[in-house]
Amino acid sequence: MANPQREDGHIDIANEIADKFGSTRISGREWQIIWVVLRKTWGWLENPKTDKKIKKKMDAISKSQFAELTGIPRQKCQELLNKLVSKEILLKGITLKGNTNIATYGFQKDYSKWKVLPKRVTVTLKGNGVLPLKVIEVLPLRVNTKEKKDNTKEKKDKYLDYVFLTQEEHKRLTQKFGERILKEMISELDNYIGAMPKKRNKYTDHNRVLRGWVQEKILGNKSKAEAAPKLPYYPTMKIEKPDGTEKYRDVSKLTSGLKDIP
Repeated sequence: MANPQREDGHIDIANEIADKFGSTRISGREWQIIWVVLRKTWGWLENPKTDKKIKKKMDAISKSQFAELTGIPRQKCQELLNKLVSKEILLKGITLKGNTNIATYGFQKDYSKWKVLPKRVTVTLKGNGVLPLKVIEVLPLRVNTKEKKDNTKEKKDKYLDYVFLTQEEHKRLTQKFGERILKEMISELDNYIGAMPKKRNKYTDHNRVLRGWVQEKILGNKSKAEAAPKLPYYPTMKIEKPDGTEKYRDVSKLTSGLKDIP
């Protein structure tokens, strides 16, 4: 059972400030941070050894202390402190200790400097209705101001039985590969789709397919054929010897007689 005693330590808060607390709208976590600052400043004497009961105005409160007393993560405590300082509810100072800057925090008792919303109140008008003091503007329905993308597809022309290209796609392919090579590529793709009915729905962008594996196959075969060494052609004739063995002779030059092919 909790049994707090005033003699064990207390915080003196003026009634005027307490009244202001009641009409100030801030988040619950911000209130937690404020009470930690009050506890670490107004809850401690400036110099306990003297008879003067002067409370602290500022104190170097670490983030670990904020986190321990509030249960809020340290990073979030820093965000809340920054908000409260910007709202001028808390004061922040920098103390130089050696080569290190230490942040100190205190409470701003001049509530006229606080930048917060007042507590919402209602007023009774002449009539039967009660309206809030703060009028909320009614916004119109959200309208998409971005231009709608034209989803109309360009008409595609049919080439052979299964290949479809737009006029622009066909023009660019012709410029890149030439008419003769393009006809071979279209024929290759048309034969493939015709032999593989399941691919007809898969291959919807024939322009991309032509620039992909079809191009590699057609141009690759041509480059291999051009690079292959041309072997000499020797017309030959098979001759059977009396002993039953066979021999092939070159008959390309009849005027020079028959000769064995090595």
